Amino acid sequence: MCPDATLVLYSSMAPRDDSAGVRVRALFRPWSVPAWGAVVWGCDILAHLHLASFTVELGGHVIHWINLHPLVLLVAGFLWLGIAVFWPDIRRQLPSIPQTIHQQVRGAEARIKDQESRLASIESRLKTGRVDKLFDNMENRTCLIAGVLDSSAYISVVLGELTVLISEAHCAVLDFERIRELGAGGVVSEHPISSWWLNADRSDELIRSGLALKFLLKRHEGQCHRFSDSCKINLEESPSTERLFSWVRAWGTLTEVTGEQFWSTLWEHQKALEQRRSDQARKLIGIAHSFTADPIE
Repeated sequence: MCPDATLVLYSSMAPRDDSAGVRVRALFRPWSVPAWGAVVWGCDILAHLHLASFTVELGGHVIHWINLHPLVLLVAGFLWLGIAVFWPDIRRQLPSIPQTIHQQVRGAEARIKDQESRLASIESRLKTGRVDKLFDNMENRTCLIAGVLDSSAYISVVLGELTVLISEAHCAVLDFERIRELGAGGVVSEHPISSWWLNADRSDELIRSGLALKFLLKRHEGQCHRFSDSCKINLEESPSTERLFSWVRAWGTLTEVTGEQFWSTLWEHQKALEQRRSDQARKLIGIAHSFTADPIE
């Protein structure tokens, strides 16, 4: 800011003595004493009160001129008093006149008080704005926490149920591997989806194992369907799962499915379930990361 602009700004900020009491007090300040002396002197001359002491002190020629023009002295006195009363207004019209020390101090005090009030107002607005921001952040944080809790609870349930399904699929894989070891080259191990159990001896361990595998997969299919309905996750999007469940639903009518095809489909089905669980676990980790990456400021 240039010096002239600063001077104008400070002049506009200076206090104004507009009250009647302040103006009247100007009549009794030390610099008004000469004006009072002139008024008294003029009144003395007009009243023809002659004092020898004044004539001796001021000189004959001054006394002579004043005696000839007493109204000039009277007008000068009243003019001086008028200037004393209206000097604040006159001074504002004369900005080039230097201020007195007293006026400079009073102006500086007024500017300091004004700056202090402005600073307090700014601090109040800053504090209010920061509090509002904190409240907004806390509200957003609360909504985020609620969303994280809901999502994490849902994903935790999904992870738990997928773990159960993976365990069932793994048991089916192990059971069929055992059947292939017990009846290598037999109909149960070579054509597991055919109707081998209809005329078989159910006391035979291989037949019992094959029936147990059949019931296990039937139950597993039902569990997967219930999981898909409750969690809104379609497990049959995986080709191996879709193929396995179509075989399970048609058990006893398919003779062309070999034991090797059946075993590889079981194994791929287990891997597909494990991949589903890994995807859900990564989703849960992502939610936790988004929660910790946005702290309250």
